[in-house]
This record gives sequence, C-alpha cells and structure tokens, in this order.
Amino acid sequence: MVAVSSETNSVYGGAVQTPTFDRLAEQGAVFESAFAPTPATAPSHATLFTGQEVQRHGVLRNGESLPDAANALAEVFRANGWRTGAFVSSFVLDPR
Repeated sequence: MVAVSSETNSVYGGAVQTPTFDRLAEQGAVFESAFAPTPATAPSHATLFTGQEVQRHGVLRNGESLPDAANALAEVFRANGWRTGAFVSSFVLDPR
C-alpha cells in the first residue's frame, strides 16, 4: 500500500493533485518504472496482446499484422466462451 505524500499532493510526486491515481495507488499497485519491448507501436501492442516477445510473435515494425499462429489473449477468451471488444483510434491497430 502506498501513501500519498501531503508534501507533493500526488502519488507520483507532482504538484498537481491526482485523486484518481492516488486512490488506485492506495488500493492497488504502483509501478516506479515501465518498459516497452520496442519503440514501435505495433510490435509493442502485439507483445501486450499475446504475452510473447517480439522475436516470437514476429511483428517487427508498424504496418505488419500479427501472424495467425500468435494467439492474442482475446482469442483465448473467445475460445473459452467470453466476448471481447476494443475501441481504438490508432492506425497501427486498424484490422485491415
């Protein structure tokens, strides 16, 4: 559990109050560092959606599609009776 500092007004130390982030921090987890597997969006999203390293899923740059052999988490859910959806505006996630 992380306490919000009264000196900084937010869990991440800024001067701006962030009550929603602060509440999430108090009730969940705080990550001090986060890293993307690659600077390109599509390969990073492919890793996020499959749990596979870039070399395994094969999406190396923007504009490439996820190979059929690389099951995304949504496909695993669908195979087990769940319905999933996504709302995106990024061209690299366009289904075409």
